[in-house]
Amino acid sequence: MGKLLLGVGLALLLLCRPEDAANGAREALCQWYYVVAPSLYPFMALMPLLTCPEANRFYDAALGGVMRKLFGLPGSAASPVIVGMIAGSPAGCAAARAVAMAEGYTRGQLERVAVACCGMSPAFFVSAVGAGMLGNAGLGHVLLRSQIMAQVSMLALTGALCRDGAGLPPVGNDAGGNPVLTIINVAGTMALFGAVAGALRMPWLSLALEITAGSRRLCAASLEMQWKLAALSALAGYGGLCVCAQNIGVLRDCGVRPVKFVLLRCLAGALAAGFSLMQTRLGDTGIPSINPRMLSISCILAVFLAVPAIIRLRKTIF
Repeated sequence: MGKLLLGVGLALLLLCRPEDAANGAREALCQWYYVVAPSLYPFMALMPLLTCPEANRFYDAALGGVMRKLFGLPGSAASPVIVGMIAGSPAGCAAARAVAMAEGYTRGQLERVAVACCGMSPAFFVSAVGAGMLGNAGLGHVLLRSQIMAQVSMLALTGALCRDGAGLPPVGNDAGGNPVLTIINVAGTMALFGAVAGALRMPWLSLALEITAGSRRLCAASLEMQWKLAALSALAGYGGLCVCAQNIGVLRDCGVRPVKFVLLRCLAGALAAGFSLMQTRLGDTGIPSINPRMLSISCILAVFLAVPAIIRLRKTIF
């Protein structure tokens, strides 16, 4: 009954304020067209290669010891963690689901990996927020580092919060499905939340609903930079209900509980905000816009991620 009442209420809201709703949906779809789809689709299309058995064995050999000794997770969990850190949401959760189904994870293990790999992509922090909204790509690097530290912390902290030993339901392990349909689903989710936010005529509600509009509003707020970065980190860690809905949609038939997932993402946001404040208090915000070290690290990660995909392609073609 609750879902029915919510659906009827939102439908009436959109009908009462159709122009505001259309403008909100249009703005969300523009953001999807120019930012989300170009950066996310290549990773979704490559998902079968990035999470294939050869890839899992490669990541297990390279990082399996770290995952088992430090976090108590299977070595194959390194694969979705890396994909999530590079591609963001919902690619990280899609990779987590695929690996969990293939490797026989428990529900608790899938929850731990999923909540730690469903943040935002580096391109969002550095290009969209840092260079685009704040006018300083170096500040985007601060946000990116805060998220990475929060993700690693979540891998450790969730060991005590996600102890569910139940097995996963017998569903397919093709998390990405059709990458085109997945990207279209992301567009639909963004349009829905954008329409609701526009129809409500409550600009600050965007902080809870949609991360792009919320980030833009925070960047325009009259706050000291350290608090602005902390607020942006908290919002990115939480992701907004729109991003949470995208990730939950990928995991909905795996037994992952939506409320618990959202609460854990709120914890990730709090950790990211704390790490952001720690960096600004230490004065570590002066990274130049083009940093050769960052470019080198990005290239190394890209090659590392591509190795198992190349192995899989070689075996498939030849």
